[in-house]
Amino acid sequence: MGVAGAAGAAVTGSESLFFNPAGLAGGKQNDVTLNISPTFSQFRAPIGSPAGTEVYGSTQFTPPYGALASYKVNDKLGIGVGSYISGGNRAKYEDVNGQALNDYETDLTLNEVSLGAGYEIIPNLRIGASYRVSMVSATLTKPNNLPAGFGGALFGQTRFENMKQTKWDGFRAALQYGGTGWGLGVSYRSKVSFDLTGDVTLQTQAVGLAGVTAGTKTSSGTLSSELPEQIAVSTWFDLMSSLRGYLEYSLTHYSSVKSIGTSGSFSTADLTPQLGAGLLNAGYIQAVNAGLTTAWRNMHIARLGFEYNGMAMPIRLGYALTSQVTPNENATATFSSPGNGNDILLGTGYNFSSNLMANAALDYSFASGEGSAPATVGTYGSKGYVLHLGATYLF
Repeated sequence: MGVAGAAGAAVTGSESLFFNPAGLAGGKQNDVTLNISPTFSQFRAPIGSPAGTEVYGSTQFTPPYGALASYKVNDKLGIGVGSYISGGNRAKYEDVNGQALNDYETDLTLNEVSLGAGYEIIPNLRIGASYRVSMVSATLTKPNNLPAGFGGALFGQTRFENMKQTKWDGFRAALQYGGTGWGLGVSYRSKVSFDLTGDVTLQTQAVGLAGVTAGTKTSSGTLSSELPEQIAVSTWFDLMSSLRGYLEYSLTHYSSVKSIGTSGSFSTADLTPQLGAGLLNAGYIQAVNAGLTTAWRNMHIARLGFEYNGMAMPIRLGYALTSQVTPNENATATFSSPGNGNDILLGTGYNFSSNLMANAALDYSFASGEGSAPATVGTYGSKGYVLHLGATYLF
C-alpha cells in the first residue's frame, strides 16, 4: 500500500487475489486482510450557460473495500477467497443552469467475488489463477439532444436507475518469479461483458410561450458495455539493503468499447399528451433512443513505487501515469477527462506484533483535458482524495 499499485511481482498472501493470484503460493502463513479506501472525488466540465462555462460537480463519496483470506495447503500450494471493489466511477452535477432536468450523473460500481489458487512449480517460480464473479450496478443520466425553433426551450434526459447484473464468466491467470534481489510478475484479466437491466425514465420539460409543461415516461431497459481484458507486467528490485523499487506497466483494451448501448424504446406518442405534437419531432425521439458513443482508446498505465525500510516504520512513495482514454471529440461531463491522469501516493505501515500489521496511504489523483467538436468545447477535469487503510492478521 502506497507504491501506486505496482505490486504484481511482489505480492503474496490474500491480496494476491486482486493483483496476481500466483502470489497465493508465496505466503508463509494463512492470513486475513481487510482494506477500505474512503474516496472523495469531483468532476468539472464546460456545460454551463453561456456555452462553455465551466461547472463543478458536487463532491462524491465512495468507500471501496476489500475483504480477503488465504490458506496455505502445503509448502507449494496456496488458496484464497475474497470480495473487493475492482472498478467504478461516481460523478454528479445537479440543476445545471437552474434546470431541474439538466442533471448529469454516472454511478458505476463493479464488485467482484473471487476464488483462486497459486502453485510453486519449481523453486521461486509460481503460477496462479482465479475465478471472478462480477456484480455490476449503475445509475446513468443521459442528456438528450433537443430540437429548437418552436419559440421556447426543451430540456430532457433519459435516466437509467437500478441497473444490475451478475456475471459468472471472469477469470485471472498469472505467474510470478522471485529471484535474489529482483522479481517478475505477469497477470492477465479476462473481459467481462454486461447487459444491465433496470428502470429507464424519459423526462422532458418544455418552457415555451404557453408556459411550462412536462412529460415523464418510465419503462424497463438495458445498459450494455464491458470491462475489457487487461494484461500487466511488473517487477521489483532491491536498490540497496533498505530500499526497494517497484515498476509495473498495464494495458487495458478499452478500444473495444465503441459505445455504451442503451435501450428503453420511446416514441412520439409517449410524450405527445403532455407536451403536444408541436414540441416533438423524429430527431428528438431518435436522440432519446440512441446509445452513448465512446470510441475509447486503450488505457496504458505506468506505475513506479519505492519502499524504504531503514526506519521503525517503512516509507512508501508511488506515482502512476494513465494515458488518455476518452477522445477529445467524445468528451463527456461524467466519464474520464480527455487527457492523461496522474496519481501520487505516500504510505507507511506498522507491525503491532508478529501476527498483526496495518498499512495506510494518502492518495491524490487529478486529470484534465480539452474537449473538441462535436463535444462541448472547453476544459474537462477531475480530482480525487483517497485514504487507503488496511490490516492483515497472520495465523
